Amino acid sequence: MSRFIDLIETFDFTSLDYGSYGEKIDDLVKRFPKYENDDRFRTVLPNKFNKTVDDYVSMKFCIKGRYPIYGIYSRRDFNLVGVCVHGNIMYALDDCDLHPSFVPDLNVRKLYLGIQYTPLATRETLNYTKKCMRSAISTLSLGYTPQKKNEWCEAVVLLTGMTSQAVRFCKMKDHVQSGLLYTTARDTAEHDGRYVLDVSDIALQNRWNKVSKAIRRRE
Repeated sequence: MSRFIDLIETFDFTSLDYGSYGEKIDDLVKRFPKYENDDRFRTVLPNKFNKTVDDYVSMKFCIKGRYPIYGIYSRRDFNLVGVCVHGNIMYALDDCDLHPSFVPDLNVRKLYLGIQYTPLATRETLNYTKKCMRSAISTLSLGYTPQKKNEWCEAVVLLTGMTSQAVRFCKMKDHVQSGLLYTTARDTAEHDGRYVLDVSDIALQNRWNKVSKAIRRRE
């Protein structure tokens, strides 16, 4: 079992501007100095706020209760960088520079930023927020919405782009009898002893396609 992230910072944008946002990030770096020069900690360091609204695009996928769920993507590589749920709460998955003002069509008031320290941190951020994110991410990835609250035994699915995928598929009720763990990070063979597969593996792709079709048939 992988480690969960040990820190989630809440950014309340009703009282936070660019300057105080940068100060808060600097404070995080001081509290975690050993990660400052680590590539795995890169998403904690803002890129001088040189990104604009043109760098992101949002897309509505479904409605859970009264609130629509949006996926927020980077226009540069089409990676999923954030998810907006509950109307005005955003979860930044893999982009510390993501600011609500860059997604003006969403009325975001609060951002949850996962402090990432492993190559699979995006997945672990989802584990931390799995209660409200599980259905959202499965919907973003597969176009599938569970009809019952407990329909998923354990399913955290994330597709973060063509070149950097982190897909974890645990045992799923009525769909998959055995758990799957697909990790495409190429430098994590020693990470917690987990089995690492490359996304270019044809067998992996075929298995993933079968799982996806099974889920869609159930829908």
